[in-house]
Amino acid sequence: MDLRNELKRNSRGIADYIMFELINISTITFMNIKDENGKNILYYHTSLDRIDTISKTTRRNISAMVMNLVEYINHNQ
Repeated sequence: MDLRNELKRNSRGIADYIMFELINISTITFMNIKDENGKNILYYHTSLDRIDTISKTTRRNISAMVMNLVEYINHNQ
């Protein structure tokens, strides 16, 4: 899967993190809204938006990104 990284600051959108941003708490979101074939995932932000509906490949890729971020922060404090 082709992973594209995006950094959005002060997005002020409708999302789970918005309440934190409104009180100036920094947030980070790891998400995937496309499947392995590049099609939009239909259950994004629905009742089917659960860990078991996320592909193993996506979970593995996001886990690797989180670990890389943790290692980066750990080595750059």
